[in-house]
Amino acid sequence: MRAAAAGDPAVLARLEEQMRVAGRRMRRSVQERATAIDPSLPAIGYVVLQSLLDGGSCRQVDLAGSLQADKGAVSRSVQQLLDLGLVERLADPTDGRARQLALTEAGRRRLRVVAETRRATYVDRLAGWSDDELSALVAAMTRYNRDLDR
Repeated sequence: MRAAAAGDPAVLARLEEQMRVAGRRMRRSVQERATAIDPSLPAIGYVVLQSLLDGGSCRQVDLAGSLQADKGAVSRSVQQLLDLGLVERLADPTDGRARQLALTEAGRRRLRVVAETRRATYVDRLAGWSDDELSALVAAMTRYNRDLDR
């Protein structure tokens, strides 16, 4: 079945269509989350915060690399997040000359509020889905992301 689905142009066209829809929705959602943190924060600012939450403190150059984002855009976002008191610069424990970025407690609090809102939205929008359907979606998305990372 896998070979047939992978070779069926109609199935691939539907997949591409749904990926475009999901991509647009995700971009809009990320910007909404950024705006919830601060009305002037661009989407990359939210992505930086979430990355620091997920991965812990890191050097700015490493952050830009892991996000595959423009260094200038990351730099501007980091400065805005510093100004907002959501991130801070700390001494790098492995290199006294370098600095790492880390979330402040205020940054963690803001992300927590945004996460609670996002989860409440999922609960509301997916209320008609059974646990089995949600588990199947998670499994399919996990497999999809794993296979694309190969």
